[in-house]
Amino acid sequence: MKMDQEQPAPAKNQKLLGFKTMFLSELGDDIYADLEEAVNQEKIDINYLNDIIYVSYLEELNACGEYDGNIETKGDTITLNVELISDEVCTSTAIERITFFIDNPDGKVKMIKK
Repeated sequence: MKMDQEQPAPAKNQKLLGFKTMFLSELGDDIYADLEEAVNQEKIDINYLNDIIYVSYLEELNACGEYDGNIETKGDTITLNVELISDEVCTSTAIERITFFIDNPDGKVKMIKK
């Protein structure tokens, strides 16, 4: 394989029903420091809604980048992955809310890692 060829993106995990990011603040905004403190606490909100797991947390990302999410499953452990998918980046950072919707047909509690 040639070195300049892009690697194909890994296939989306079938259990990942949805992924989104929501911009909250950019470096320099009044609330950025408060949000940055929340990011550093690494709190993950996990809610089980019937057969769906809703996972949400704050993350500091490149303000100009576009991101996509995927998950890896191994036993009862789900690992969350956020990947930069755009070539465009800049020197500023932003805090965004990351949200995953995961199919959970057995309704069991899972170990969620990021």
